[in-house]
Amino acid sequence: MINAREILKQRWMRGKIEFVGKRSKTGLIKSEDGNLLIEFDERAPTTFDQLNENDTVLFTLANTEPDERGILKAEKLLSVKQK
Repeated sequence: MINAREILKQRWMRGKIEFVGKRSKTGLIKSEDGNLLIEFDERAPTTFDQLNENDTVLFTLANTEPDERGILKAEKLLSVKQK
């Protein structure tokens, strides 16, 4: 399993979008190895309306400790590769 502290040292991480809530403006990313779920909201991406499930995203994390649901928070989406 990926250590979130190690990810923060790298400054970025890659994952696939699992869910995009067009109305709620929140979404979930699954880490590249499939072990972490990362949540993002309208403050993280610059092109929220263009995001789709299964897009690959590069992002930074806002925290190292998961919340009570076991989910980390994305701070910023750096790039999106659409499928």
